[in-house]
Amino acid sequence: MRFKSQLLSTIMLLVFFTAPASVLAEPLFFPPMECPTFINEVNITDIKDFYKVGDKLDIGVHVAFDSDSSYKQVNLWIVISMPGGLLYMTGDMISPFSPTPIAFRESVERLKDDYVVFSNFEIPGGLGGDYVIFAFFTKEKVKDLDNVFMAIVSNIASANFTISNNW
Repeated sequence: MRFKSQLLSTIMLLVFFTAPASVLAEPLFFPPMECPTFINEVNITDIKDFYKVGDKLDIGVHVAFDSDSSYKQVNLWIVISMPGGLLYMTGDMISPFSPTPIAFRESVERLKDDYVVFSNFEIPGGLGGDYVIFAFFTKEKVKDLDNVFMAIVSNIASANFTISNNW
């Protein structure tokens, strides 16, 4: 049964994270009782449309919090859709990416408005292609993305960018 749930969640994520940007521009609707939120808006910042090998990548996430909160802490997820599939940012300096779902920051409190995703990251060769980066918050106890749509407590921010293999 768990395999079916993981498979369904993976299929939902692949469909969602590979949808055209025009589809993702509209916020998802959740009935208020199923998904209370205190995060007014999540935005991806400092991103350009085009990069080439050797460029420095600086990407951040800006969050606007609502003062009336039903949650004290949440998890921040950063997901990258790339030519080879999905990667999850781990927030770990030694292993910053994971092919399996993992939160970028766990138990985030409402004290911080800006998060650094990439800072001065030099783009190596061989990564050419079209990318989409997603940022969203889930309830604190969420450790994977099973039933993710019931756990999201923010909008899902996205930004498209292209990396050229040319110098």
